[in-house]
Amino acid sequence: MNQQNKTLKYSKYLQITEFKYFREIAEQFFKLIEQETKLDNHEYRCQLHQSLSELYTQSWKLPNLDLQFDSDIKDQLKESNTKDIGKKISEKLGENTIYYEVFDPFHPEEDEPTQGWLVDDLTDIYREIKNGILKIENGNPKYIEDGIWDIIFGRNSHWGNHAINALRALHYSNYS
Repeated sequence: MNQQNKTLKYSKYLQITEFKYFREIAEQFFKLIEQETKLDNHEYRCQLHQSLSELYTQSWKLPNLDLQFDSDIKDQLKESNTKDIGKKISEKLGENTIYYEVFDPFHPEEDEPTQGWLVDDLTDIYREIKNGILKIENGNPKYIEDGIWDIIFGRNSHWGNHAINALRALHYSNYS
């Protein structure tokens, strides 16, 4: 069954295989971002590319969420943590973190090419998914639902765009 056509309530959501696997992949991504590494820049970029590819792919296997609550819970991750993560990512990536992009590849005449920044992409992806997971870990039904919503909606509207851009930049950085 195509998971995208299925909707679940938050109480069932945490038990499905697709979410458990997504969370496992997210934890691997967090570990790669948060922890010190002995990998050189190229090896680190290759691991990031693989981890982010898996995270993005698995996010599309998550079913939609049947919303029960009307809430918008504030971020659980402190702004200072996000800044520290950005610094760590920048140090591990080394050079070549700025790239060029066109926002809408089907209508390039509407937007001039602009610069993207791999550090910003990875920090935003980390922040949005980590906040979602922290809300889920809170255990309060409103937080759980809001955390799941952040992950799915963010993939469609924000962190997913950053993931696509980061994957493209990492691909060219690693393999060309």
